[in-house]
Formats: sequence, C-alpha cells, structure tokens
Amino acid sequence: MPRFIRSILLNTRRTSRSALNSLSKKFLDWRVSRDPPPDIHLLYFSNQKLNYYSYKPPAGFTPEEILRFPGAKRRLRTVKRVKEFIESGVDSHARA
Repeated sequence: MPRFIRSILLNTRRTSRSALNSLSKKFLDWRVSRDPPPDIHLLYFSNQKLNYYSYKPPAGFTPEEILRFPGAKRRLRTVKRVKEFIESGVDSHARA
C-alpha cells in the first residue's frame, strides 16, 4: 500500500484581516474537514480562495455561521458543540 504523507496546514498561511472581511461571509467557500489518519480526530478550517488553513475557526464568525460551512454539520453537528469547540481551543479537538 502507498504511504500517505500529510501536508502541513496549520496556520502556515494567513491572509490580512481586510481580505477576510471582504470575502469571509461566503459560507460555501469555507470547509470543515478532518485530518487524514492517524490524526483523524483533528478538525481544520480552510478557504482556498483566501489561502486560509487552520485548526482554529476563522475569526468573525458566530457558531451558527460556522455550522453553515460545508462539512460542519457532519463533523460538529450542533451549535452547542461548535461553541464548545471554540471555547476549548486547539488543544482538545478530539471532542468534536
């Protein structure tokens, strides 16, 4: 079997706040995904148009808005879990 080499995502590329503010409310541009094995318990947020990849949710979104991102309902399920995810910080994503 071929080995999968995981790409490095985490906060490697961040855009300016003005770029985030101008395009960020297009919910379909955002994605909530899981890391590939063996770190499948980790979630990350991405927006290819803004070149944003992070384990932290993008700033300026309410939990209700984050739940509208493609993949969020499948992975986070409820507004309550989104709030817990945001409050817990990056260290304990395994709950999601």
